[in-house]
Amino acid sequence: MNKVFFYDPDSITKDTLTVLKRKKYICIALTDDPDFFWSTLSKLKEDDIFVLLSHGDKDGPLPVKGQYGIDIDLKKFAAILNKKTITLYLLSCFTGNDPCASTLLDLGVDFVAPKGNAVFKTIGDETIDVTSKEGNKFPGWAGTEKLTPDRPNKALSLP
Repeated sequence: MNKVFFYDPDSITKDTLTVLKRKKYICIALTDDPDFFWSTLSKLKEDDIFVLLSHGDKDGPLPVKGQYGIDIDLKKFAAILNKKTITLYLLSCFTGNDPCASTLLDLGVDFVAPKGNAVFKTIGDETIDVTSKEGNKFPGWAGTEKLTPDRPNKALSLP
């Protein structure tokens, strides 16, 4: 099993990348080309853990770096993830809202996603906590029960 992290280069700190690499993540920066996302995603293996940090909204995440582009085709995305039983940590802001969250749940994806902004906090050398925040509020998480924190204000720890 691999742990793979796709990220928007402008949305992550050097410290967070360092900790993820220590945790044995394969870190891959998104590009301007959505085909790069799809071809790299197709190379994931059975039972991999996949963390995606790109810009997103209630309609889904982007397959490219930056704030603009066409949202990921959720049906195509779900089919790839489900075929290989990949666990998804979808850390694109607001992707825990509908229709994105309900679509992924209906399609049987094993995932967790924030209903607010995904706020990263690096703790020490090996821990990264992610909270779902909007201002001073914690709107919580959506996804499968085994991955979703049990309280809206509880941080998600990346494996």
